[in-house]
Amino acid sequence: MNTYFSLLLSFFCLTLSAQSKLTPAQWTNPNGVKSDILISFGQWEITPNVIKYKTSDTAPEQTLAPSQVSMLRVLAQTEERYIGRETPVAEFSRSPSANYSINRTNKSIFLQTLVEGRLSLYKYQDENRIVHFFIQMDTSWEELIFHTYFVDSDQKIIRQHTKYQTSLLRATLDCPSLADRIRQSVPGERSFVDIITSYNTTPCPGILTFKQTKIKGKLRIGLRLGGAVTYNQTAFDYSRPYSGQHTFLQPKVALGFQYILPRRNGSRSVLLEFLYDKQAYETQAPVPTRITQNYFQTSLSVRRRFGVKAIKPFLNAGLVFGIPTGTARRTYGWPLDYSPASQSGMSIGAGLLRMHWELETRFVSHHLLGFDRKGVNQSLAGMVTFAVWL
Repeated sequence: MNTYFSLLLSFFCLTLSAQSKLTPAQWTNPNGVKSDILISFGQWEITPNVIKYKTSDTAPEQTLAPSQVSMLRVLAQTEERYIGRETPVAEFSRSPSANYSINRTNKSIFLQTLVEGRLSLYKYQDENRIVHFFIQMDTSWEELIFHTYFVDSDQKIIRQHTKYQTSLLRATLDCPSLADRIRQSVPGERSFVDIITSYNTTPCPGILTFKQTKIKGKLRIGLRLGGAVTYNQTAFDYSRPYSGQHTFLQPKVALGFQYILPRRNGSRSVLLEFLYDKQAYETQAPVPTRITQNYFQTSLSVRRRFGVKAIKPFLNAGLVFGIPTGTARRTYGWPLDYSPASQSGMSIGAGLLRMHWELETRFVSHHLLGFDRKGVNQSLAGMVTFAVWL
């Protein structure tokens, strides 16, 4: 059982850490030549120094450096654009104690395009997960400085650099209606995107050519139908030999809610499912006896989907909890005094997804965690189900 638990835990971690598959992209080099490629992409939390790519599924893997990229259009859930540039980047810390002075270091980096137009906005997240924003108009290029710092030696008074306001006011001089918004803005991605977008739309003189669409999670509701083969090993009363083991078939019906996470190109999701479960417990001593019990079962799991083709394989791993509904029913045999056990276990599964339809095989250990066995030594089930997600 410990081996089973270890394998299940390893599988659970694997589903969280598995790398994204290749995503279609269009690469434009500094000479203006465009190429269709496949990149290893996952809505990077830290902007990479190089980007791995292939020209086809079977081609060898290569790398792109920032100096090789004029524009990279990533055709994921929504289009994302990146540029490569060598530029001074301000060095900041998450601690205000190190941010009083502004030091800059030249770096060759990739930047994500948030807004593109006469005035453009770009984002770069460094290896310390500190976010930097840059604006560009024609050949003018400037970082927006807004980080906090201590103004006293006792490190009790915190101020915020307001150089970002000066930079934005200077860049939008020909649209004075934005001045008050800039002075009152709280620095950050949302406010910077709003200001730059406003400058590039009427009545301001800018022209908007691209704006990064904010990726949102998606909630889907599903119905699952199928069957299960369950193996139970029971011991109703440890002081007497009322024990047994058997295998039986049962139908499975479930109502599910799946939240598709916005990151990682929609390849990860969380599932909450409510299932009808019926268990049968048997013993051969002192006479053949069978007890049945209905359960209301809840399954919480994570899913990792792979591939970009029409039929996509996926893996699941999660926890299962069940509570008995009603009283246990003796189908035949000895009148045992039995109060049903609650369920506390784990599950793993794999399947195929095509659009809204899904076929899954799942294995469940109902009492692996052992919170409440009450005469159930082991309970393992193998399920095969179809599901439709709306």
